[in-house]
Amino acid sequence: MRAPPPRLRIREENDTMTESTNRETRLRVTGMTCMSCVRHVDHALRDLDGVAAVQVRLREGEALVEHDPARATVDEMIAALRDAGYDAAAA
Repeated sequence: MRAPPPRLRIREENDTMTESTNRETRLRVTGMTCMSCVRHVDHALRDLDGVAAVQVRLREGEALVEHDPARATVDEMIAALRDAGYDAAAA
């Protein structure tokens, strides 16, 4: 069995590094009243570079965001939500 070409090996190492730098952040989001609001919040966060996953919970008034903190900071996420018409803060 041959070793993979060096280019592939480097890519695998980079993929692993990216996954390990992600963090989950919980944001309190106020102003959501319906599923349309959930979609707006979801899109506002997913549009940020560095956001890997978003889970918005209407009943709890929160969003769980998996992101690379070097590319998508908490302040940037809060600003994106405020631009979308919602108040937000780190939980």
